[in-house]
Amino acid sequence: MYSYFVSHFCAKKQDEDYALLLSKINSKYYNYFLLVPTLLYDTRYKKSEIPFRASYFLKKSLAALVCFASLICMQSKVIGPTMEQSYRENFLQTFIKLMIPIFGMAFLVFFFIFENLLNALAELCCFADRRFYEDWWNSASYSSFGKKWNTPVYIWLRELCETRRSET
Repeated sequence: MYSYFVSHFCAKKQDEDYALLLSKINSKYYNYFLLVPTLLYDTRYKKSEIPFRASYFLKKSLAALVCFASLICMQSKVIGPTMEQSYRENFLQTFIKLMIPIFGMAFLVFFFIFENLLNALAELCCFADRRFYEDWWNSASYSSFGKKWNTPVYIWLRELCETRRSET
């Protein structure tokens, strides 16, 4: 929502794309922006040249449902009972019992969102850019990790900082 309004109100009038941008700020493009897996409103996103693949969409949707069901099962069968019994045990025992399930849940959440949900939305909208994360597991620094693990948020934050910097 923020980048939709920034695109409209912060665009420079001398920009040659300004007229094109204003013509594409309407409810049709806004609704498309709400569905595509990006945080920046832009009218120039590339569409995939490959037509909609129903089998790929169903595969990613089914995988997302399985991940979500697995998350619910892990919460209800492992984490919930452990937390209910945590008052009887000391902190270290509870921490050790919860380390592996919570670590597994973190990976499942990542896989659910970035590999399945966003790819299903991208396929539904024929969105060409499917780079939602990079090889964050090979990061040597926290700065590199921050750039790689969530590419849409990193790009949004970079553009937001550049917009704020240009306003001052």
